Amino acid sequence: MNSRHLALKILVPVCTFLVGLYVQIASVDKIVSLVRNEWRLFLHLFIILLIMQALVIIVLSIFLSEVHAGRKDMTDLLDSAVRQSGLKAEFVEEDDGDNAGKTYEITRNLIEKAQHSLLFVDFWVKSNNYHAKKPTVQKRRQDYYDSIISQLKKHQDHDGDQPFHVRMIQKPDQLEADLVYSGHLKECCEIQENCKTVSVVKIAPPCIHAHFAIIDERYVIWPILSSGPDGSGLRRHGALIFDDPNKYLVNRLKAIYTMLDKVAQAYQPNTISIPAKSN
Repeated sequence: MNSRHLALKILVPVCTFLVGLYVQIASVDKIVSLVRNEWRLFLHLFIILLIMQALVIIVLSIFLSEVHAGRKDMTDLLDSAVRQSGLKAEFVEEDDGDNAGKTYEITRNLIEKAQHSLLFVDFWVKSNNYHAKKPTVQKRRQDYYDSIISQLKKHQDHDGDQPFHVRMIQKPDQLEADLVYSGHLKECCEIQENCKTVSVVKIAPPCIHAHFAIIDERYVIWPILSSGPDGSGLRRHGALIFDDPNKYLVNRLKAIYTMLDKVAQAYQPNTISIPAKSN
């Protein structure tokens, strides 16, 4: 039994006993006689109130200690679960300043270090404002796609059971894309024609309304995006970056990819249309 429980079991009965004892001593006759001496009545009542107040403070402090201990126990439990799973997460925020497009840069760094696999699942959203982004964002985005192509060229001798690079595009009936994205898909398809063990691009009906990337079956990039109903307000708020050495999250996301793959079709470059750039 810990000290808090012991204090609770001892102090509460003791204080209750003292109050009861005092009230018993102050019998009816005593109270009648005390009425004649108001100052003594006030003194006795004041003592009773002090005892009651002390009792409330003691009980409240014990209760708060228990609450704090419960929160600590819950925190320790969560920390233990995190340690056992090995999963680490970081949120990288983007804004309109120097952090604009920062998640592209972080993802590019991970892609450049990839040794085994790159898996991307896209949820296509119509947008006509890619060309309007800041030059810094445009460069970071272009460098991100260029790093993928560089890795595909580097791993052209890949002979594993699964392609080194897979991109699954969840799309509606008509797919429109900007020059950067469509150009990247075209390069992927050209590499795919020469070596299907390196790169595969597929399309599938929408299933999960999210984008994610899995790098080397360990790192998960989950961008946080929003868009307006007319497609004009696509915005990248940042990304969750997970380090998942034990593959708890990776395996769940790969299961989603497998579900998409069952209904997917090979992507053809002529299925994409590029909207005209507005002034």
